[in-house]
Amino acid sequence: MLLTLSDVKNRQSVGLQSSSIRGFLTTFYIMSLITQKNPGGLVVALLGGVALSAQAAVILETDFSGRTVSGTSATNITWTTNGVTNPGDLTVNNIAVDGANPGDLFDTSAAQGYFAPDNNIGNGGEWETSIVFTTLADNIALTTILWDYGNFGNSGNIQTAFRSSEYTVSISEVLGGAVVLSPISIVTTASDGIEGLLTFNTPVTLDANTEYSLVFNADGVSAGSNTSIDALTVNGDLIAVPEPSSLLLLSLGALAFGRRRR
Repeated sequence: MLLTLSDVKNRQSVGLQSSSIRGFLTTFYIMSLITQKNPGGLVVALLGGVALSAQAAVILETDFSGRTVSGTSATNITWTTNGVTNPGDLTVNNIAVDGANPGDLFDTSAAQGYFAPDNNIGNGGEWETSIVFTTLADNIALTTILWDYGNFGNSGNIQTAFRSSEYTVSISEVLGGAVVLSPISIVTTASDGIEGLLTFNTPVTLDANTEYSLVFNADGVSAGSNTSIDALTVNGDLIAVPEPSSLLLLSLGALAFGRRRR
């Protein structure tokens, strides 16, 4: 299917998030008008096909198995990554209320395989952690963020009673702080082994070769909740960005084809 000028202008309709790609497509459309034979139409369609090439993938994933704890940091985390760099270690930032004294990460036998801050968020304030990564050569359209969570008692044992927590998730660029995903909050009421899920009807777009911070914030809704995360999965589509050399060759081909049709 050939693209129209309205398609070129509307990046949502063609799934293109890169201004450079949209600029090339607009140029091709104008070239086709100049030749009056729409020779650029084929090239625009080809470019659209290249830019739209998407591959569903697990972008980030960990179950915290084998992680080690040093104070407020979890190290030696095993990450599965596609299209992004390895985030490495995670550190909890405890945001305490007056009079509260949150601790480090739990490292009890029950807390193995968890990112479990010793912070009773129902009484002592909130905590957050930043997962920092850099996208590689492809743009990424995030579709879902899924995490398993559970609650611990103050001694570091699994809390079997149901407790309520509020998770807030956001994404921003590290350089400049541009917000990509405004904070979204989910209130959970659970004991252990329950999933939190964010599904994006409009995918959250991450540009290639850019550093991002995915922030999880946990706040208390009821007393007695040391909430934790024991697995995290970020899903999305890897969207190939055409190489400049490919765009140049297609541009030259369009010009040559236009001259032959005159």
